[in-house]
Amino acid sequence: MSSLQTKASKFIIVINEKTPNELEAIQEKLEDTAIFNFYASIIHDKDTVSNGELKTKHLHLYGEKTSQIALKTLLNELCDKLSIEQNQISIEKANNDFLPIQYLTHKNDPNKYQYDIKLVYTNNRTEFNRRYNQIYQKPLTEEDIKTFILNDSTIADLIDHIGLDNTKKYLPIFREFQKEPNQAKTTYWFMTQFEDYQDCIKELYQLILSRTGISAKIEADKILEKFSIKI
Repeated sequence: MSSLQTKASKFIIVINEKTPNELEAIQEKLEDTAIFNFYASIIHDKDTVSNGELKTKHLHLYGEKTSQIALKTLLNELCDKLSIEQNQISIEKANNDFLPIQYLTHKNDPNKYQYDIKLVYTNNRTEFNRRYNQIYQKPLTEEDIKTFILNDSTIADLIDHIGLDNTKKYLPIFREFQKEPNQAKTTYWFMTQFEDYQDCIKELYQLILSRTGISAKIEADKILEKFSIKI
């Protein structure tokens, strides 16, 4: 559970229902407010506890802001704009931008009730679909990663093989190789310093361009094309 003083730009929120039809009204308010620049939400009314009894009806909400704010600040904003009480809400920092999206329907937890994707409310259906269909890269073993790096792979190959969302957990491994004169090793360590992948890619692009040769420009453009980022 994240401290309310924690700052973040991506959030996982659960709102419990206190009065009938309250959650449906909240979803409508989310459409009319500018709390998040991107969000997706769904009402869960068929979740059960271990004995089979239904859980309290609740709303799952994933939201993103353009800059980091304290969880406490967001909590106050939600209560004010959605007309709810603080004891109805749980909020934490999201460390991933697509797994919480997939959890809205329990797509990534097949042992739970599978909700229809059509029940999801979002302010950007195209972006929602992209993340919802993103394939999760299973964590690799330390030996897998070391072998891959030592093969002098290109940066694009490295991203494809390991995935941006795995960078931070493997940081100690890449630091071990940081002193080696290998472009992929050094650059991948560099990438782990950025929380937001778009900032990371933009910085990565400039880093590659600073190298000489036509191949560097080709590789840099490949990175931008892969992630649909314009500079």
